[in-house]
Amino acid sequence: MDFDAHTNDSEDDYNAFVDRIVNSTTEELRQASDKTEKQELALRRYFHLAYKANLSPSEAWDFLAIDDGCILESAGLSEEEIERAVKLSQTVSQQVIEQIESPENTLQ
Repeated sequence: MDFDAHTNDSEDDYNAFVDRIVNSTTEELRQASDKTEKQELALRRYFHLAYKANLSPSEAWDFLAIDDGCILESAGLSEEEIERAVKLSQTVSQQVIEQIESPENTLQ
């Protein structure tokens, strides 16, 4: 299901989209364990889906690392692993934004 927050104001569709990317990212991070490459891939996919759906960066970050029961907590990461994942996410998030905004955008 494609979702675009700019063109779809259905709360049910929004919630279904968010649930889908939160659940899939949580599971990917759980399976990645401490493998940085797999964590980076899961985070890159998460930010790509969120930003292509026109979720704001603050929304994406809330679901990932700020809200109670956020993705990083739900994936069972330790405090130390969460800190590493947040640092990695800062880089990945910015890279995804730059790729999406790039005239040579290959993330369509």
